[in-house]
Amino acid sequence: MAGMLRMEHSDLRNNRFSHNLSLNEKKVLTQLINDPNIIIKSADKGGMIVGQDNMYQSEILTFLKNTKTQGWISQSEFDFLYCQHPIKPVFYTLPKIHKILIDPPGRPIVAQTNSLLSPLSQYVDVFIKPFVQLLQSYIKDSSDFINKISEQKNK
Repeated sequence: MAGMLRMEHSDLRNNRFSHNLSLNEKKVLTQLINDPNIIIKSADKGGMIVGQDNMYQSEILTFLKNTKTQGWISQSEFDFLYCQHPIKPVFYTLPKIHKILIDPPGRPIVAQTNSLLSPLSQYVDVFIKPFVQLLQSYIKDSSDFINKISEQKNK
């Protein structure tokens, strides 16, 4: 048993870690990661990683323009959905001072006003709101919630 342990220990010391990238490949990869004009993300299928330049933005514009020419959306809808100068969403917390005054917990907020998808969320909201309001679980506001709770108590 002791001999087997010595042999295993010896094998562990002799196994050297080898990198799967050469120094040149690591240098190029670092340059690509730090290049603001290159986007690195997962491919749609196949588990591959893709590096793209800013051409994807023109592809999106072409897609949106085709939706106009195909009659899927109007010019005014296109103008509304196209966000020329989007703002990055901001994450922060609001202190819950009603819970505790000293070192209160925070309520997480993601402010997305004027972000890239802000117009799209407003656009989709117009179409799905009538259907959502038909759901039994839909609560419009605090007054609606109080009314629904009162109705449940009276049953």
